[in-house]
Amino acid sequence: MTGATHAGFLRISATVAGLPSTINYAAGQTRSNNAVVGLTGSATLAVASGQPAGTVDVILDVFAYFE
Repeated sequence: MTGATHAGFLRISATVAGLPSTINYAAGQTRSNNAVVGLTGSATLAVASGQPAGTVDVILDVFAYFE
């Protein structure tokens, strides 16, 4: 993530409700994280922002997959 205007967190998963954050950040930071995300049969990926206001840019790079 990059360019956050406020502190917050991102959740990345097949369903984002109730999961712990994938990455936490402060305003103005550029941060990265490695995560293995399991997908459902629909292969839908969701990203939720826990930021009270403002914007954040998310950069997602898919490196590999498991069957």
